[in-house]
Parts: sequence; structure tokens; C-alpha cells
Amino acid sequence: LAAILRPGLMLSLVLSLGSATGARAEARKAYFAGGCFWCVEADFQKLDGVGDVISGFTGGTLANPSYRGNHQGHYEAVEVNYDDTVISYEALLRFFWRHIDPLDSGGQFCDRGFSYQSAIFVSSDAERRSAQATRDEVDALFPDAEVATAILPAARFWPVEAYHQEYASKNPLRYGYYRRKCGRDRRVKALWKDKSWGLEGARGAEPPRPGRRFGAIPDNTAQNPASIRQHFATPGKSQAQNLRRLLRAGRAGAAGRRAPRSAPEKAPPWPGRRPARCARGERADDSAPGTRTNAARRAR
Repeated sequence: LAAILRPGLMLSLVLSLGSATGARAEARKAYFAGGCFWCVEADFQKLDGVGDVISGFTGGTLANPSYRGNHQGHYEAVEVNYDDTVISYEALLRFFWRHIDPLDSGGQFCDRGFSYQSAIFVSSDAERRSAQATRDEVDALFPDAEVATAILPAARFWPVEAYHQEYASKNPLRYGYYRRKCGRDRRVKALWKDKSWGLEGARGAEPPRPGRRFGAIPDNTAQNPASIRQHFATPGKSQAQNLRRLLRAGRAGAAGRRAPRSAPEKAPPWPGRRPARCARGERADDSAPGTRTNAARRAR
């Protein structure tokens, strides 16, 4: 009987240990708002120890917010699932600060309005203390400015529509074009280039350089970066269509930047003689280009 029960007891022990290990390995969650959730999602996905990063809305009271519909009172935010044995919450905080403009109180970069403001959403007192500590450090780095990023209690997180999830990997052309035109990386680089704070503890790639693979995109192709994003959020356009459009825009921009060709010098007329007739496309007097005058017809 003991020989029969012992294997069952060992199996129960193995299952209980496995469930405990699975519970310990469950990913923790952190919530950040840093403007366009496409960009914040793409930035956090580069980090070691970070799993799923989900785009959505949080911070408001409206139920079922949507991008195309009503999301009043909500922030565009991301849910970061991470393994705290690989990367700490404090490292996520420092990475977040270095990839936003914490001094902007009206939005982030080209995206303006309440839903694009930056914020950290904390789920516990420990997270609040860590967030406040890093905020104080960032505040000390910019003594002549005021840090606008808020620290708020975590509220229900509402994932956004499916076509916004992993937008950078699904739509690299549209995403790269939007990010470049929005000036996000330029502003972040200008703001943080002389500061080494926050570079430790978060292993991963540096911010991408969107658009470089496909050549420089001329600045005159769009005047309103916010409307660019609104257009690119419309599903149904294929990558091939978008690539052809970008290539056409690139050719047009390159043609406009070429130095104008100098007109070839015309041979002077024979001394003492006037041309007997008007050459095709030239003017003999004040008549319209490309026409011959009565005098030129008589000279023939």
C-alpha cells in the first residue's frame, strides 16, 4: 500500500511546486502615459525583461473608451508586463522619463491635448514612493523648469482597438513616417543628450531611427503631424500603397531640392543682321510666345 501511495504523493508535491513556481513567474504590470501609445509601446518593447506591452486608455471614468469614438477624460497609456527578476520597476521608471518630455504640460511633442499628457499610474504605496523619488530626481535635473508629469493612482485600463496594438511592427512605414514628422526623437535627444541619469538598469536597444531605411522624407509633404497620425490610424491601406506614395513624395522632394539647370547660351546673331523670322517658341516682338508676326511671315 505504501508503495502505491508514494508515487501519488510525489506527483501531488511536484504539481504544487509547479503551481507555486508559475505564480512567482507571473508578470507584474506597470502603467505609463507618454503621449502617442504607438511610440510608448514600441519603446518599452525593446527592453529585456518586458513581455507584452498593450496600448489603451486609463485615468478616466468613461466606460469602453475608443480611439475613433469618445475617450474624454482618459490618457493614452500602455500596460507594461515585466519580469521583476530581470528588470526592476525603478528601471522602467527611469527608462520612461528618458523617452518623454517631462516639461510639456500640454501634451507630448506634436500631439496636443489632455489625452496626450504624460503620467505615471501607481498601484501601490511602494510604486508611488519609487515614482515620486524619480520625479524628484528629474526635477533636480531641470532647475529652471517645472516637471509636468503627474503621478496618479492606477485606474481600470481599457485596451484600445486591435489595429492599434503593436502598430510599429505591423505598420513600419506609417509608424516611422509619423514618428519622424512628430519630432519625438529629436526633442528627446535635445532634452537628454547632456544627462547620463537614468541610463543604468534598463538593458535594451536605443530608440529607433524611423524612416532611415526608406530615405529622407521631404518636410513639405505634411504640415500637420497630428493629422498624419489620424490618417495613418485608418485601417485598410496596404503597405504597398503607402510605400508607393512615400516614394512619389521622395522623388518630388528630391526634384525640388536639385539645383536649377542654367539655360544654354544662345548664339549671337550675325553682325549687322536681324533674324529674318521668329524661331519656334521664341518671340520676335510683343506677340504671344510660339506665334509668328505678320512681319516674320512677309520676311519668309
